[in-house]
Amino acid sequence: MEAIVNGSILGIICIGAKYIALLVNCLLVKSFNPIRQNDFQADLFTFGILLIIFSTLLYILRFLRTDSNTFTMLTVALIISAIVPTTNFVILPFFYSIKSILKDNSSNENELISDITQAFPDKYKVLIVDRRITNAFAAGILPFSKVILLGRGLIKSLSTNELKAIIGHEMGHLKLNHLRKLYMVNLVWTLTIVLVFQILMVPLFAASSYFVLLLGSYYGIFLGGGLLIVSGFFQKKYEMEADIYATALVGKEGFIKMLKSLNEQHGETMNNWSWNYPTLTERINNVENFRL
Repeated sequence: MEAIVNGSILGIICIGAKYIALLVNCLLVKSFNPIRQNDFQADLFTFGILLIIFSTLLYILRFLRTDSNTFTMLTVALIISAIVPTTNFVILPFFYSIKSILKDNSSNENELISDITQAFPDKYKVLIVDRRITNAFAAGILPFSKVILLGRGLIKSLSTNELKAIIGHEMGHLKLNHLRKLYMVNLVWTLTIVLVFQILMVPLFAASSYFVLLLGSYYGIFLGGGLLIVSGFFQKKYEMEADIYATALVGKEGFIKMLKSLNEQHGETMNNWSWNYPTLTERINNVENFRL
């Protein structure tokens, strides 16, 4: 029971960190769209997976003496480091696949998406998700789990050519293995933070009455904020690369038109600075400077 309670706390901390990041993002772009377009069902699913993993791990740790075995400590650190990235990059795509199968999507919508994707040289599954979402996302790092998540709101608001451009952008992320690279960045950073804490911080402060406060502050700053900054640096670079991939498929004019339409859907906020996305101006300049 104790393992389940502690596993729940850890799961809440992980999900809570995401919502803190979303709120900060809302302040930066001066819009509540990041919160409105968040998939709360996916968060509930993620929490369930994290609860199972954390509870099982904590139960196993009761029988291990990690302080007396360097190999065990490193193994545990690696497992802990891999939990959240693996949940986000590997497990969630299966959630969306199951959700899409259970949900009765419009045959007209599916036919439209099928017609659009037929023109692309690379074939990836496109799943239509919640109508509130006016964005598209690439998901999955395993070859058989790679999918594109297309918000139903986009189908209603964008033209066929604009849908082709935004789907092409997400295909670029999958074709260029951006998610796999981001997964490795997340994994390496998280593992480094966990190991530094285990090797340097625990021996010095384990007996301190402020250890829990130190633990929360350390992981909040370096694992929460630090990971957002580090992964955001790479994500900006990958957004530019995916823009170029799509531009080669649909042309400069068509892709820039899609960006401007998407900006309108997002309340003219895409030119506001963000830690993980280039501004609209930067993206347009990147496309215009590309030689077809």
